[in-house]
Amino acid sequence: MNFAGPGDTVAVQTGRYRETVTTARSGTADAPITLTGPQDAILAGEPGDHALRINHSHIHVTGLTFDGLVDTDNPDDPDSYAAVNIFVNYLSDDTVENPEALYVTGLRLKPHAVGNTQGACLKVQFVRNTEIGEFRVLGPAGQRYLLGDEGGFFGEVVYLGLPIGGAAKFDGVTLDQSRDVHIHHINNSAGHPHAELVDVKPGTQDVLIEYCTDGGGAGGIRPAPGGGCIGLKGQRATVRWCRLERSRGDGVYVGSWHVTHPDQSEYDIPSVAHDDGQSNSLYGNNISDYRKLAVRYPQADGSIIDSFGPDAQRVVCGNEIDGQTHGSPSESCGADVPTSDEIGHLGGNSPWDD
Repeated sequence: MNFAGPGDTVAVQTGRYRETVTTARSGTADAPITLTGPQDAILAGEPGDHALRINHSHIHVTGLTFDGLVDTDNPDDPDSYAAVNIFVNYLSDDTVENPEALYVTGLRLKPHAVGNTQGACLKVQFVRNTEIGEFRVLGPAGQRYLLGDEGGFFGEVVYLGLPIGGAAKFDGVTLDQSRDVHIHHINNSAGHPHAELVDVKPGTQDVLIEYCTDGGGAGGIRPAPGGGCIGLKGQRATVRWCRLERSRGDGVYVGSWHVTHPDQSEYDIPSVAHDDGQSNSLYGNNISDYRKLAVRYPQADGSIIDSFGPDAQRVVCGNEIDGQTHGSPSESCGADVPTSDEIGHLGGNSPWDD
C-alpha cells in the first residue's frame, strides 16, 4: 500500500500474511485505491495488532479473507490472535482547528470473510459515506475473553463509532459523529460467538443495517449473558430484514446507558448526544430464541423511559418474534413502510448461494 495512488489496485496473491498492512494515502471518489485478492489470500495480522489499518479516504477492500489466528499452532492461547481484522482510524489529528479532518469517507469494506480476533473484527470510527459488507464470519470475536481468564465486552463483529468519553483524547472533539453508513449481508449463520453482530455507538447518525444473519453467539463473551445481536445507541438508524437468532441476551437493544442515565454516568454527556437512542427504525426482522427480550428500550426504576421508548422511534413494526419484548414490535406496518420477500443474508441482492 506504500506506493499505491488514486485509481491503483493492490492485488494480494494466494497465501497467509502475518503482518499489519497500513494505508499511506487517500484515493478519490472517482479513483479509489483498491486492496483485493482471492478468498485464499489471507491477512492474519500480528498477535495483539491489526491486520489492516485504514487511515485514509476512498479505500476499497474486496475479496480477501481476514483470519486473525496468527499462531495456528496455538489456537487455545488468546495471545495467538490479532487484535482486530480491519481498523479504521482517522485521516488527521488536526482536531483543534478542524475537527472534520478526523473523518474518512468513501470506504467500501467488502472482504470475503472476517473473524478470530482478540477484540472486534471491524473497528470503524470517524467515517462518512461508508459501506460495510457483504462478508462471512469465519470465527469468534472476543477471543481475549473466550480463551482467557478476564471478562470483558469488546468483541463485536462490527463496532461503529466510539462510546461516550471515547473521543476525549482528541482535543476539541466531544463525540464521534460517524454517519451515512450502510451495513449489509453479514453472514454469521454459523453462530460464532461475539458480543454484538453490530454495535452502533452514540453520536452515529443515519446508519442502515439490512439483510444480516446472526445465527447465535451474541452476548457470548461477557462475564454473564448480556448485550444483544444489534445495539442502536445513536440516531436515525434503521434495522430491517435481518434474521437474529439464539442471542444469550437481547435481540436488539436501543439507547446508551450513559445518555439515558446522565446522573449516574461518570461523563459529561455532550449536547449532540442528548437525542441518541431516538428516531430509529426497526421493521421486517425475525428475532427468535433469545434469552432476554426481542427488543429492549432503556429503563429506570423498572419502567421504560418514555423519551427513549417505542414512541420516541420512527418506525417499529412488522417484526416476527417468539417471546418477551418491550413494546409491540410485531404490530402491522403502514403502507408507507418498505417490504421485502426475504430476510437474512440470503435476502435482497444476496451474494450468497447457501
